[in-house]
Amino acid sequence: MNYSAKHRLVVAGLTICAVVLTPALALGQNAFRVSGVEFDWSTYRKLAPGSEGWPLTWCEDDHQYSSWGNGAGFGGTAQDSAVSLGFARIEGPYSSFTGHNVWGGKNPENLATFTGKSTSMLCLNGVLYAWHSDGSRESAFDWKQIIRSTDKAATWDENVFPQSRLTGCVGCPGLPYFINYGQNHAANTDGFVYVFTIRIADMNLWDVQKPGVVWLARAPAASEGFTNTANWEWFTGLDGSGDPLWGLESARAPVLEDPDGVMRNSALYLPGFDRYVMVTNHTDRANGNIAAWEAPEPWGPWTEILRASGWPASDPTAPDTIPGSFSFGNFSPKWLSADARDCVFVGFGPNSFDSVECTFLDLDLTPPAPPTGLQGSPASAFSIDLSWSASSDPESGINRYRVYRDGNLIGTSTPANFTDLGLVGNTAYAYRVSAVNGDELESTQSDEVTVTTLRDTSDSLVSNIIVITGKQYRIRFDALAVGEIQYIDRDFDFRELPAQLQGLTYIQTAEDDRNSNPGATEFLSFDVNQDVLVYVAHDDRGVRPGWLSASGFIDTLADLETASGATFSLFMKRYPMGNVMLGSNSVDAAGPGSMYTVIVHAASADVDIVPPSAPGNLRILSQQ
Repeated sequence: MNYSAKHRLVVAGLTICAVVLTPALALGQNAFRVSGVEFDWSTYRKLAPGSEGWPLTWCEDDHQYSSWGNGAGFGGTAQDSAVSLGFARIEGPYSSFTGHNVWGGKNPENLATFTGKSTSMLCLNGVLYAWHSDGSRESAFDWKQIIRSTDKAATWDENVFPQSRLTGCVGCPGLPYFINYGQNHAANTDGFVYVFTIRIADMNLWDVQKPGVVWLARAPAASEGFTNTANWEWFTGLDGSGDPLWGLESARAPVLEDPDGVMRNSALYLPGFDRYVMVTNHTDRANGNIAAWEAPEPWGPWTEILRASGWPASDPTAPDTIPGSFSFGNFSPKWLSADARDCVFVGFGPNSFDSVECTFLDLDLTPPAPPTGLQGSPASAFSIDLSWSASSDPESGINRYRVYRDGNLIGTSTPANFTDLGLVGNTAYAYRVSAVNGDELESTQSDEVTVTTLRDTSDSLVSNIIVITGKQYRIRFDALAVGEIQYIDRDFDFRELPAQLQGLTYIQTAEDDRNSNPGATEFLSFDVNQDVLVYVAHDDRGVRPGWLSASGFIDTLADLETASGATFSLFMKRYPMGNVMLGSNSVDAAGPGSMYTVIVHAASADVDIVPPSAPGNLRILSQQ
């Protein structure tokens, strides 16, 4: 099969009835659950016409073993060497497998020595076990008993385990079937053999038993402890922590209930998923009524992943030649990919070894990791830019991110960034971000970051800054204070300021522009919406550019100091509403010092920091 490693949800799961449900991961640590199954009918094969059943198990010799009824097995027909019960060995991968009649049937390796039927098999420690009944139809409910073969189905001991017998009665457990745990039961880790049984509702009806009830028992695998029903523990429910309780048969509780009924079933553990699948039928036996279920544990909760009638003919992708007469089927324990996505379904045809490749669809159960490193910055008075470190989700990947502002979802983003628009100027907003994976599971939210928008420049004192170097100088409205940052590209802050300038608007320039375009008289321009006083704080270590005096700036004799340890002299000039043009910082491309800072306030709120001139014409007006 040529499928991708990750399959998306196609068939929605529906839990019809199971044990009491707990949160998704409370019964296990599974990363995925099975959400559906698809069949690739281009791979369909039909063998052994006239032979029905075909439950599978997988042994340590890498062969699968199966049983059939009412036919001659591989290579025969219902009229040619047919037996009531036969056993076969199936060798090789699905693409080239071969079937061999080991016990009974057409040209067998060994003759059949008794009759009956078998609907479930298990290979454990290289030994084959099968549930055996006296016959089919009504007599199949009379009793079931485990038989054993120690030579890979060449011979069978029919009466080795009389203590395994289940005697049929209304309300009693019937038609038992094993969970197969991979090759030679090796995928089982708790040392038990698990057996499902169905509730017999009508001893005389060889059909679906309604209402459908499935019970679960377990017993030790060691020393063949499971072959004695006296060793069986029955599932009786869940404790307060969601763990299974085990007890006597009289206290058994259903693990699955289907009002449409159940009958001949099969169960398989999927190592790649760490999940279980069960195949049942419903409504009636012979009209293609199939149901498939999945669960994190043998006791559930069992969730339906497939339900159909008239199957497989009802599958729109199936060939017209396939009838809709399913009555039994099981997933091969061997023909399963390592991740358990790719599978083969066997035994579903009417009286033949029918098989088809399939794919288990998966649904991720593990939320992704939350985003980290959330950062935000004001892009304007009306927008904020956010960015964060990408989240990870090895199971189903990251599909998108959800962005929350002040606790409310405001949008989503595929990349790890987002721009929030339509905001109010000079307003603080709190943000968090979460990640959503490919199966729609959302992470916890990131740490919070608070960002304040810029002041609305539509009625602002300063706007439309243009710098010849192309850098984006920043306006800090009403923000001048000790501790504020002086530049856009250095973290120098103001250490001392004249008290009269506290709280004014200033422009964060670029320290790297200190030697750019030396001698230029048109370097930095901006617009003002009213008459203003413009202060230029120039580093005393540098040569004063000529435009400072040529354009009418006067020295206020006041200073400010920054974290660089430099003292900046303050020069002032009044400008009318309109455009302000300032020159470059230096007259020398290699000159010392730092870039100047610009401070602006409305002329109507003039603060005089220019000292008065010294008094002249001193005269003595009177003398005592």
